[in-house]
Amino acid sequence: NITKHKFVPHHELVNISEHADILQKYSIKNKRGLPSILKTDPVCRYFNAKIGDIFRIHRKDRFGKSIIYRCVHDNEIDLEQQKLIEKNLQKQ
Repeated sequence: NITKHKFVPHHELVNISEHADILQKYSIKNKRGLPSILKTDPVCRYFNAKIGDIFRIHRKDRFGKSIIYRCVHDNEIDLEQQKLIEKNLQKQ
């Protein structure tokens, strides 16, 4: 069970009824604006996540706890675009 590994943060699939609220909260027009997680990621495979699903990820670091969201995609992503998206989300 990959979700029990000590280095894997807690992941949960977001209910589809919450998707619009998350996009509105972060002023994102569509799910492509969220940071991505590939469908082939072990956590996605464990949850049997589908393209377009959103994960809520609970992270702990030296600054405390944070929640981030990632949308499931089926292909490799442009890393520069991904960095820009994550930078913009951190500002909010």
